[in-house]
Amino acid sequence: MILDELASLQQLPYFTQTLSESRKFGGCVVVGIQNYAQLAKLYGHDGAREISSLLNTRFMFRQPDPEMAKWAANNFGETFLDETREGMSYGANTIRDGVSMNRVETRKQVVSYSEIMSLANLFAYVRLPGQFPITLVDFVYKKRKRVSVGFLQREDFDENSMKTVDTLIEKHEKPSVAMQTKVSSPTDKNEKKQEKTNQEISAAEEFEFDV
Repeated sequence: MILDELASLQQLPYFTQTLSESRKFGGCVVVGIQNYAQLAKLYGHDGAREISSLLNTRFMFRQPDPEMAKWAANNFGETFLDETREGMSYGANTIRDGVSMNRVETRKQVVSYSEIMSLANLFAYVRLPGQFPITLVDFVYKKRKRVSVGFLQREDFDENSMKTVDTLIEKHEKPSVAMQTKVSSPTDKNEKKQEKTNQEISAAEEFEFDV
């Protein structure tokens, strides 16, 4: 299942459950987002972290925002480096001169956020699950053959045809009088019933008077 531009969809209630349980049935989900902030806005901070933790393979393209670039860099983890530092000291006498060498272990991000911010188009860093190194890959743009045009205008569709279409739209957009029903309240019904009764009494009195 491929979900590109996930942030443009509404919040999917069973999305995290699908990510966590579909893999044992051979399910594979590909999610595409512009940045982590979009995911956090839609699913909340905890929901976005849950979705992120269920996605193993990562493709990180250029991120112009420093905060989002730091988040992307943290996804690649850190590495330990052994550095040798050399120090030299000079005294008033040559006997006091000396050289010292120290070994220092430092931590460094595998990919810095500045490197992610400066990526070129179609370049991305990839992290695969397992003991695989972080790799910089580039994609080749392949132009697809056009199958159909996006909009094809009819040759016989002139200005008069457009006026006819506008007339039909205006006709169907107007509320139909026949479809409008007036709902009478109980008070109105009682008044009409009383008026009808009064008319019947008046008619009976006129008939007796004529007789």
